[in-house]
Amino acid sequence: MLQFKELPEGERSIDRPGSYVIMTREEELVMVRIIGWGKYFLPGGGIDDGEQPEEALIREVKEETGYFVTDLEKICEAAEFIYSPVAGAYLNKQGVYYSARILDQDVSLIIEEDHEIVYLPVAQALGLLHLESQQWAVKQWLNNNNGKTKA
Repeated sequence: MLQFKELPEGERSIDRPGSYVIMTREEELVMVRIIGWGKYFLPGGGIDDGEQPEEALIREVKEETGYFVTDLEKICEAAEFIYSPVAGAYLNKQGVYYSARILDQDVSLIIEEDHEIVYLPVAQALGLLHLESQQWAVKQWLNNNNGKTKA
């Protein structure tokens, strides 16, 4: 798995597997912005014990955006060391990235109250994504689609 950033010397990390989606609405990339922090991320998150990556992705996307997704296609995998103030430790976010098609939305399913759904052109979104691994995954998706921005 491609690894972004190095763990600072003398530090330990906690592996945190996750699933993330690259999807578009009207050719704009769907992202979430963490309110109060202002950082942008792809929808998705941690894989719970006993969950498969695809199951975690579907659950996380519903919790963050209310979207129902289908046609999941694995794009790539990448990991990135980040410091988590919540965990008080470094995490090695080990992401599995998928493309998906949006079926429908039910905003009543959104439970992540500190997440705001944002839609931006891909070129602009690339410059705003907080994690290098997520930027790289979007570029892989673009390469796989010959630069077309429709998921």
